[in-house]
Amino acid sequence: MDDGMPLPKVNPLFGYVEAKRTGESWIRSRHDNHLILRVGPIYGKNADGIWDKRTSSMLEKWQDGKEIHVANNLFKSFLHVEDLAAALHELVQSSHKGILHLGPNHKESYYSFYRKMAVEHDLLPDFIKEDEISAEEARSRGVPLDTSLDTSRAEEILTTRFRRLQQKSQEESP
Repeated sequence: MDDGMPLPKVNPLFGYVEAKRTGESWIRSRHDNHLILRVGPIYGKNADGIWDKRTSSMLEKWQDGKEIHVANNLFKSFLHVEDLAAALHELVQSSHKGILHLGPNHKESYYSFYRKMAVEHDLLPDFIKEDEISAEEARSRGVPLDTSLDTSRAEEILTTRFRRLQQKSQEESP
C-alpha cells in the first residue's frame, strides 16, 4: 500500500506525521501479523457525551455570534466515532492484516462538513463562511489540499457501513 507523499518540513504536522510513518514502518518490518488502521478526522460525541473539538469549537463560535471561515478546497475523509468503534470491534475479531483505511468512501471539504454539522445541530449554517486556500499558499505552508482516503478495501471486507453527513433539503433545514 502506498505511503503517500511525505509532508514538507514547513507543515506544522510534519513531526507528528513522520512519527506515524516511522512507527508504521517499524511495525511492518518486525511483525508479519499486523493491522495498521488509517483514519481521517474523527467527529461525534465521546463516551462522556462531549463533542469532538471541531464541533465544540463550531458550537461555541455560533453561541458567541462569530463567523467561521473554512476552506472549500481542503478535503478529508471525516469518520464518525461510533462507526470507528464498530469497525474496530469487527476487526479485532477478524484475521485481516496489512494497512486499512477506514471511513466513508466519500471525501468532504471542511466547508461542506461544517455546514452539514451546523444543520445537524439545527443551526442555520449562514455563520459558516466559504474560504479557499490558493495553490501557492498551500505549497508555502506545506499543506496538501486533498488527504482523503481510499476506503474501498474497508468497504469490501467489513460489514460496518460508514455514515456520511447528508445535506438536508431546504424543506428539512431549520
